[in-house]
Amino acid sequence: MLRIFFITMSFFFILSTFLAVQHRSSSLIADEKGKVDLQVQQIDQQIRQLELMKRGYEAKAIRHEDLGSTKQFKQEYTLETRRHYQLAEQNRQIAESIQKDIDQLNAQKEDLLSKKSLGGFPK
Repeated sequence: MLRIFFITMSFFFILSTFLAVQHRSSSLIADEKGKVDLQVQQIDQQIRQLELMKRGYEAKAIRHEDLGSTKQFKQEYTLETRRHYQLAEQNRQIAESIQKDIDQLNAQKEDLLSKKSLGGFPK
């Protein structure tokens, strides 16, 4: 009878140890997923800010292009027209550069989300 008691007690001790380790492991994974959620939120915020900047540069490009278009047929505004078109092109290039940054952030976000959904975090 004493032998069965010790075997049963050992079994429950081993089981409780296994469950404690499993719980700790799952809480670490939850912490990692929480960090990923925070990183994704930060990336989303950066993307929103960059999109606002991009829209601003695109608006400036359109404005300069319109100014260049209205003055292009007047001889006295030749240099000013050229300058407006140059500014429009510069603003479009900046907007393209910002879009590349946005694309990189989106790729980074997708990578984090795929790791999170696949459970690619160390246990």
